[in-house]
Amino acid sequence: MVSCNMENIKILIVEDEFIIGRNLKLMLEDLGYEPFDPIDSTKDAIHLLESHDVDMAILDINLNGKHEGIEIGQYIHDNVHIPFIFLTSNADKSTIDQAKLTHPNAYLIKPFTSEDIYAAIETALNSSNNISNKEDEKLNILSDSFFIKLDRKYYKVDIQDISHFEADGKMMKIYTSKGREFLIRCSLESLFNQLKQYNFVRIHRGFCINPFHLAEINSEYVMVNNHQLPLGRNYRDDLLSRIKTLS
Repeated sequence: MVSCNMENIKILIVEDEFIIGRNLKLMLEDLGYEPFDPIDSTKDAIHLLESHDVDMAILDINLNGKHEGIEIGQYIHDNVHIPFIFLTSNADKSTIDQAKLTHPNAYLIKPFTSEDIYAAIETALNSSNNISNKEDEKLNILSDSFFIKLDRKYYKVDIQDISHFEADGKMMKIYTSKGREFLIRCSLESLFNQLKQYNFVRIHRGFCINPFHLAEINSEYVMVNNHQLPLGRNYRDDLLSRIKTLS
């Protein structure tokens, strides 16, 4: 869940017009947020999202004459799971219909004021927190397993058999070493808190792993049960401290 303290909210800005990007950053700083320097490409935006802790993003829909901002929004929705706002000067129905498929948390229309920015950010954060605060599924954990109800049946899941789990929109997807997948309504924070006593480790804003199934680590990703998962820079040291390495 995103912190409610503005000084802790780190904001990605994706804007290809230099003056607009610079002014937006200054406005965000004046409002008490912590914006990164503006980025003007999809590649750089994804790299920053994968290598830094980002709490939310403001994305210009039109980058370099294309709707690249929508592509970044889709990437955030599918992989990073943070609130994001679309910034556009073109509010026609076709553009908005395309943009809304990525489930943005708010919109900003150019030209905008500091009041517009503040209202959009707080709306986005509030809507994201409301989703996170919905009642999570509580696992009835036995000594080393729990049951998941699917289609009127209960399936036993051995905790040690779980290789990793990841945020999937409003749900959590649990993967096992035997190739099974389970989808439950639960926030990552809630599921991690229920399972961290079994040595699960958080490696990214949207991913946690069972180190027992860890096969490979490098500076950008880990391999777990043949799955390549992103490794957040701020989680790497904690992961390395929990495993034994040979020099």
